[in-house]
Amino acid sequence: MESSDYKEEESFKMFEGYFKTFTMQSEAIGGKMKFGIYFPPSVVKDHEEDPSKKFKALWYLHGLTCFESLFFQKCPLGLKKAADLGLMMIFPDTSPRDAGIEGETDHWSFGVGAGYYVDATQEPWAKNYNMYSHVTKELRDLVEKHFNVDPAKQSICGHSVGGHGSLVIFQKNLDRYVSCSAFAPMTNSINSGWGKNAFEKLFGEDNLDQWKEYDACELAAVNKGKNLDILVDQGDKDCFYPDYLLTENFKKAGEENGHNFSINMREGYDHGFPFINTFIESHLEYHDKKLSQ
Repeated sequence: MESSDYKEEESFKMFEGYFKTFTMQSEAIGGKMKFGIYFPPSVVKDHEEDPSKKFKALWYLHGLTCFESLFFQKCPLGLKKAADLGLMMIFPDTSPRDAGIEGETDHWSFGVGAGYYVDATQEPWAKNYNMYSHVTKELRDLVEKHFNVDPAKQSICGHSVGGHGSLVIFQKNLDRYVSCSAFAPMTNSINSGWGKNAFEKLFGEDNLDQWKEYDACELAAVNKGKNLDILVDQGDKDCFYPDYLLTENFKKAGEENGHNFSINMREGYDHGFPFINTFIESHLEYHDKKLSQ
């Protein structure tokens, strides 16, 4: 798989399908970006038989410190279920990797590996830290053009700050994503320690209106009365719950604004991949049902 728009880097056969990593030149980021795609066996077969056929796909956004192929390494049950369902999965990276901005590697919760899925407006971050546009525009355009992803059959899921990304992107683009779910998401970024620290740098300390544009609770109010259906799983032994994730705030925002937020508290589970592996199949089934309607 080669094109002037991207380059295939690695390919691994898994559950009779293929997980592949690619690089692309990103205008939004101002440099090279990696991404991963899982091609289920049915997609591989159908594409060989009919190169024009379009396919449903689920976007998965990783959390802090993660990268585009971590799901492939840590969540085999998810790829097995995707193979069974014939559901493509798309994995963007979490931040720019070669911006070279002073301070971007000082702490694990901001900068490299922690781009927060926003478009920065504050210098020096505004040139490179535009993950929102990267995910929702240029990478989406690329997978639709080159990998036959159906523009009308895409959903989004994420974990932790990737969960924040999925909740925000879905609510800002209701006409472009069929469904949304999240594992242990940061749900109220303007009141979370992670969000406050990042947004002060990315948007400026006093630009609260810009902060609110990337806050899942604030967007629930913007979409008041639309009866949004969102699935969330949260472990009650999560070391970042409730202080950084603020799950109760999201539940309240759903109730106050007429939405159907299904928030499942999972007894004994923490923040990591054992938790995700336990419940990932139910999330993929949820999205596949929505995408197949």
